[in-house]
Amino acid sequence: MPQADEAVGGKYGDHARAKAAPRHRVRSSHKKDQSKFGHRWLVLCVLVQLPGIGRPWALPVLCGLCLSPKVAGKLKRRPKTAAQLARQLLMRLMRWLPDRRFVLIGDYQVVTHQTARFAHRHADRVTAVGRLRGDANLYQKPKNPRRRSRAGGYVKKGRKLPSPAVRAGRAKPTTQAVRWYGQGRRTIKFVSEEALWYDKHHAQVTPIRWVCVLADQEHEGSENAYFYSTDPAWAADRIIELYASRWNIEVTFEEARALLGLETTRHWCRQSVLRVTPLLFGLFTAVALMWTRLPACKRRCQSGTPCYAKTAPTFADALFAVRRELWRETLLVRHREKQRCLDTLPWRLKETLLWHLAAAA
Repeated sequence: MPQADEAVGGKYGDHARAKAAPRHRVRSSHKKDQSKFGHRWLVLCVLVQLPGIGRPWALPVLCGLCLSPKVAGKLKRRPKTAAQLARQLLMRLMRWLPDRRFVLIGDYQVVTHQTARFAHRHADRVTAVGRLRGDANLYQKPKNPRRRSRAGGYVKKGRKLPSPAVRAGRAKPTTQAVRWYGQGRRTIKFVSEEALWYDKHHAQVTPIRWVCVLADQEHEGSENAYFYSTDPAWAADRIIELYASRWNIEVTFEEARALLGLETTRHWCRQSVLRVTPLLFGLFTAVALMWTRLPACKRRCQSGTPCYAKTAPTFADALFAVRRELWRETLLVRHREKQRCLDTLPWRLKETLLWHLAAAA
């Protein structure tokens, strides 16, 4: 189940290659946009359920650098948006895994009209789940699909339907408990219907099922949230739960910043810009997979403290266990016959040294 999202790597410097000032989603609000200098990466992750962990982890598998028209003109390259990169990376996964079905999950910038049309063309292998605007153009299916339109082709849409925002205020909502952000369960009210989503810029329609999660009166400041799926046969609760699982990729970004040094490097040349960030994301996946190969006794929570008791291992525990195992096989192993100082150390002292070195690194 691929998930695609943007990660902006902070980069300040006059000579940093491909540096831009994209919109910062965390700092920005509805009234004012905030930008951040750096590189805008589109990261494609796969949701994986690792042993002994309650929530799935989003493991990065592919990433690409988004180029705005201004930056692409300076570099003499073609501009690439997040949606274009998401389709390119997904097509590569489809070629690598020809027997697998994919569910692409993303926000406004990733799952756009064109991404939805791509999923509709490859409906036997791809389904897209994304956010929808409250004033989206929705239409009914044409009563006679073989009827000619004024432009000469066949009609693509039928009667105009009310927007999701208007329809959500009129229809009777359904109350149901679903998996929400953070793997918790929450009782919500939602409205769901099928419709044709019309793209006026390219004159294309896509059959979707849209869902409106009504604002919760108990949470101040909450607003109606609109989601959709390119497979109209899907249930509304499944669409909501799949989009809520996108929070796992945000956890991956935060852990990569805190533990792997993402956005802290000072590289600026072409080779370093194109290599360092993908390598760090690849390192995240490599550590997680190496951790699954360890015995069960070595995959327990080790980085907790008396003030912070963990119920399930985190990436910090995985990094700690992998680092400790690698150092055990390299640092405290005799490499020459004359090197006997490490052999005389008691095994408890060796384990204590390894524990403190791996925890402090």
